[in-house]
Amino acid sequence: MNEITVAGMTPSRMFDLLTTEGLSAIEAKTAIGRWIIDDVGGGQRIFRFSVDFPATDAADTSRFVRTFEHDDWRDGVDVVQAEGIEGFNRRFDAIRGDLDALGDELRRAYAGIAGLRAGLAHLLADVTAEFNRVNADLARLAERPQRPGRLEPFPGVLEMPELIGATTFFGKDVLAVRTATGIQVLPQVEIPRDRLGAGRLRYAGALGRAVANDAALGTALSAGTMTKEDLVGRFGDLVTEEGVTLREIVEVLPAGQVIGSPEALQDMVAERQAAVLRTTGGADAVLAASVRGSIRTRPESATTLGVEQLEGLPAETRTALLAAGITNVGMLADATAEGLGETLRAQGLQIDTGTAARWTGLARTLRGLG
Repeated sequence: MNEITVAGMTPSRMFDLLTTEGLSAIEAKTAIGRWIIDDVGGGQRIFRFSVDFPATDAADTSRFVRTFEHDDWRDGVDVVQAEGIEGFNRRFDAIRGDLDALGDELRRAYAGIAGLRAGLAHLLADVTAEFNRVNADLARLAERPQRPGRLEPFPGVLEMPELIGATTFFGKDVLAVRTATGIQVLPQVEIPRDRLGAGRLRYAGALGRAVANDAALGTALSAGTMTKEDLVGRFGDLVTEEGVTLREIVEVLPAGQVIGSPEALQDMVAERQAAVLRTTGGADAVLAASVRGSIRTRPESATTLGVEQLEGLPAETRTALLAAGITNVGMLADATAEGLGETLRAQGLQIDTGTAARWTGLARTLRGLG
C-alpha cells in the first residue's frame, strides 16, 4: 500500500524519527495526526523543501598545491641537460603534474556546478508545486459554498468526497477524504494483494536484486543457455524481497524461453509485467501511485517522468542521480545495474549492485507502461 506523503515524508518514517528521539508511541502518533490534519487539511501549512540545500559544502575547496619550482639558469655557468635534478625532463614532468592537478580541479568544479544546478532545479520544482497547492487552495475557497452555522443531519450524502490519499493512523489503514464539512479519516477496506498491480511494478527490481545477491543464481544465468523451465526447476522456490518466489515472477515468460543473461531476464520480466498491467487496466493507477506527492495523478509519459518525482527513491539517491545526469525514468531504465552502482558510488552514495538493480528494474517496468 502506498502511504500518503506530506512534505516529502510518510507517516511511518516520521513515526520512526520521533520514537528514535525519545517520544513514546502514543506521543508520536498524536503528533503525526496533528501533522497530517494541519498539512493536508484546514490547518496552517508550513512549506519545507523536500531535500536539503546547504549554503556551504566542506568538499567545495581547492586541493591544488603547485609542485614546480624554477631556479633560473645562469649563462655560462649551468649546463643544460635532459636528465638529472635540474634537467629538462624533471622540470617538464613537474609542470605536467601541476597541469593535470589543475585539470582535476576544473573537473571537480564543473561537477559541483552541475550538482548545484540539479539541486536548484529540484528546489524550484518544490516551489512550483507549492505555488500550485496555494493556487488550488484559493480556488477551492472561492468556490466553497457558505456553510450554515450548524451541521445538516446527513452532511455530504449527496456530494462526492475528494480522496486525499491512503495512509496508516494508529496502526490502522485509513483513507483521508475531504468533504463539505472538512477532513474525514475513514477505515480502509481490505483488498486482495496486488489488486492494482503495485507488486508487479516491482517484480523486475526484486528479480535484479535477487540475482545480484545470490551468486549461484547469477552464475547460472550468465551462462546464457538456461531456459525458463531450468530456472524454475533450480531456483523457483527462492523468495524475493517482494515476498513472492522466482517462479511467480517469471511465470509471465513463454514456455521454453531461453535466457541470454541476467540483464536480458530483467528486461523480459519488466516488459511482460508491464504488458500485464496495461491489458488488465491497472497501468493508470500504478503510474499515478509512482508519482511523489499527497495527491497523485498519472504522468503524461513514464519515460520522461523526472527521477525527482519518482515515488520510493530515497532523497539521497534522487540527488545523486540528478548530479550524475540521470534525470528521468528513461535514462534510469537504460542503465545497467553494475553501471548504475558505479555511477552512484562515484557521487559518494553507499549502494550495492542489488539495490541499483532494484531501481533499474522499476524504471524498465514503468517505461513499459507508456
